[in-house]
Amino acid sequence: MNFFEKEKLSAIQAKEEAQWITFAPFVFQATRVLCNSGILKTVEEHRDGITLNDLTAAVKLPAYGVRVLVEAALGIGLLILNDGLYKATKTTYFLLNDELTKVNMDFTHDVCYQGMFFLEESIARRKPEGLKVFGEWPTIYEALSTTLPSKPKKSWFAFDHFYSDGAFPEVWCFPGSAAGRLSAEAKNAARYRGQHGQMVHEKF
Repeated sequence: MNFFEKEKLSAIQAKEEAQWITFAPFVFQATRVLCNSGILKTVEEHRDGITLNDLTAAVKLPAYGVRVLVEAALGIGLLILNDGLYKATKTTYFLLNDELTKVNMDFTHDVCYQGMFFLEESIARRKPEGLKVFGEWPTIYEALSTTLPSKPKKSWFAFDHFYSDGAFPEVWCFPGSAAGRLSAEAKNAARYRGQHGQMVHEKF
């Protein structure tokens, strides 16, 4: 089934979608701060709702900043407000508790976000121009094995392990020997060596 044969949105829906695209960086960064600051977690813990004043006291952040963030959360769909009480939505639940979502968010922010400023140059020059925000390497693979900063490296491997581990069958030792499985690190190291040995990765 081809999902891309027909346009499915009305004109009004398409315009709304266009606005989400234009403001997507704001939505992403506001959501990330809402997660990291403890605002969403605090609201989630108060199932019956929490007032703005109590929320501000709990997260120990300036009142104006908390108000700006919770107003953003209402617009994004992370919180609802009834009778002065903020409550978390289902989307907030997945942001806080779903491993897929957390891995994707960290990867997007820590590895890709700054580099995406150079996407246009990367396409035109057929090289990862955005990689220079971390250092000078021909590809990300050399960076991973040398001096890529710890935070993007951690987020890269978390992302890589999450998506690739399921693709590798569990490898057990022969009968009679100590049973064990290849660690995620060993599997990725083996794949990395194979990629470099055979030059199958694209320097793009």
